[in-house]
Amino acid sequence: ASSLLSRLYFSNGGKSKWLISWVAVAGWPIPALILIPTYFILGVYPTPLNLKLVVSYIVLGFLTGADNLMYAYAYAYLPASTASLLASTVLVFSSLFGYLLVKNKMNASIINAIVIITAGMVIIALDSDSDRYGYITDSQYIMGYVWDILGSALHGLIFALSELVFIKLLGRRSFHVVLEQQVMVSLFGFIFTTIGCIANKDFPAMASEARRFKGGKSAYYLVLTWGVITF
Repeated sequence: ASSLLSRLYFSNGGKSKWLISWVAVAGWPIPALILIPTYFILGVYPTPLNLKLVVSYIVLGFLTGADNLMYAYAYAYLPASTASLLASTVLVFSSLFGYLLVKNKMNASIINAIVIITAGMVIIALDSDSDRYGYITDSQYIMGYVWDILGSALHGLIFALSELVFIKLLGRRSFHVVLEQQVMVSLFGFIFTTIGCIANKDFPAMASEARRFKGGKSAYYLVLTWGVITF
């Protein structure tokens, strides 16, 4: 749903890549609202923060914001179906980074999936003219393709680094600890993308962008609101 909403935003007149990156992490209070009652229901306490853990959350948040920005460029120039297929290469990168950083095992099923996804990525590249929007130039299509692959690579790295945080710093993996990491990483990603939107003057431009949006202001804000919820 989030990929379709991103494409819907750009195809109907939206222009800001930073804004879509911000939308992707603006929903960080949602898991926080689930996390707070979890402490009472499970009878557990919040995980104590230390310098290493905070730094890891900041780094992961920055990488998440950068990753969202890469995907925003991809969805600005590629159809949602093509962008989503290319984004599936995250399995390839998460397997590779998991093997290199976390020492996860590579089995036949994973290798088979990597080969199939890589072959699909090559086919999409060779048949690029069949799914390109008429107003997208060659350079924009190539840029979208490259940013999508880079975003998937960074996403795979984030998965591996998150697993390292569980192994090295948290030493456990439970429901509330996973939620804590999600909330903290999304919060720092939100801070990073908010700074980007402010620097790019995207927030003041929302009103004029909403007026130009196909379907009107209500459609514009509905797309962004559901984007926050579904990301």
